[in-house]
Amino acid sequence: MNNIYVSIIVPVYNSEKYIGRCIESLLNQTLEEIEIIVINDGSTDKSKEIIDSYAQADIRIKVINKKNGGVSSARNMGIDASNGQYITFVDSDDWCEPDMFEKMYKVAINSCVDLINIGYSVDNKNGKSKYKEAVENFIESRDSIEISKIMAKLPLGYSVMKLYRKVIIDEHNIKFNEKLSLGEDLVFVQDYILNINSIAAINEYSYHYVKCNNESLSTKYVSNIEEFIDIFWYKEEQIYAKFPYYRELREKDGFTKNIAAPILYIYNNYRRGCNLNKIQKLEMIKNIMSDSEINKAINLYRPNKMSHKLFVFLYKLKNEHIMHSTYNFLFNTIRNLK
Repeated sequence: MNNIYVSIIVPVYNSEKYIGRCIESLLNQTLEEIEIIVINDGSTDKSKEIIDSYAQADIRIKVINKKNGGVSSARNMGIDASNGQYITFVDSDDWCEPDMFEKMYKVAINSCVDLINIGYSVDNKNGKSKYKEAVENFIESRDSIEISKIMAKLPLGYSVMKLYRKVIIDEHNIKFNEKLSLGEDLVFVQDYILNINSIAAINEYSYHYVKCNNESLSTKYVSNIEEFIDIFWYKEEQIYAKFPYYRELREKDGFTKNIAAPILYIYNNYRRGCNLNKIQKLEMIKNIMSDSEINKAINLYRPNKMSHKLFVFLYKLKNEHIMHSTYNFLFNTIRNLK
């Protein structure tokens, strides 16, 4: 296929309920010069049959079948197989508005920017949408300070809803870290940001992030969470060096490693698969509450996320038993709702 403007990479694992809707939303894009690279990551349900049926009907769909290796390995395989000027990622249970990629591509070409982000909504399993706060108006910039302001407003923890220049990804060999089971999207976006000189944000809700369950609170215990924290903050410092005003904005809100690390540790130790008993969890919380550096950071932090607000509230109570009981109840309740 010639003149491919956008390569859309869709990793799939056991998504028989949603992959049809996802693919149809991509086939219905008003931007026709696209390729849809669907990577079947060892699905054991009917995902493969559904994908193949769409591929037989439209030559723009390229199917890759592989042994199960995780979403990062699937996305990396998609990157290697891509031929478009730009690359984007769509999760198999999500879907896109028909004109989403046309709008993003026009901005990419007309403004000649390296990274384009578009707004999104969070849809629950009943189809109800919660629109996430986006930029107020369309903005694009090559100025370091303005880029910093835009980045501070964007969901950098998501690799989806963004358009990336393929030449930048190829030249700098930017790939997803397959060793990480937490934060792999964020680290990929960080690596990409380190190599950009311009950015744009579109103030429209065109990407539908479908939240089928409460996976954010009930995912499995991550054994190498320290590795993610170290990688994340190493790259964050590199971004601060490239965009100094971004550091000012982050620190103005009080967000530092002494905030991120304890929240990640707390949440991780209440996830499914954690082997710590109650006494060990209480001791862990007590150590966090007695840390003077964390205490200073908490007093300066102005959280926006509800989960962070809860952590700050519980931390300031200085009672490890209340924090333990709250998180234990919260995570058990969420798991039972699935």
